[in-house]
Amino acid sequence: GHGETPVPHGDKPHDDEEASVSGTVGVVAICAFAMLGGTLLMLVVTIPPKVEAATQNFSAGILFAAIAGELFPLLHGTHGGSDEEAGTKTFGMLCGFGLGIV
Repeated sequence: GHGETPVPHGDKPHDDEEASVSGTVGVVAICAFAMLGGTLLMLVVTIPPKVEAATQNFSAGILFAAIAGELFPLLHGTHGGSDEEAGTKTFGMLCGFGLGIV
């Protein structure tokens, strides 16, 4: 009619946007149900202590590998600064990480 404000083209959802949203919801739902299933399974099943310890050590190894991946450029000197600056930053990061663990 005459008093209506025209809606810009960009405000309408496109088929691609709807597909990506529904795909995202599907992936999130799969993860959520997998976590729920694992939780319910753990109410019934008991994990042996050795398997639990091995899983925890594996997780710690992944964490240390990620931290080493972040620190390696500083230790290697590929950060674009001086060697003294790299040493200071690396020492500070190691101290911060150590205090974070404690």
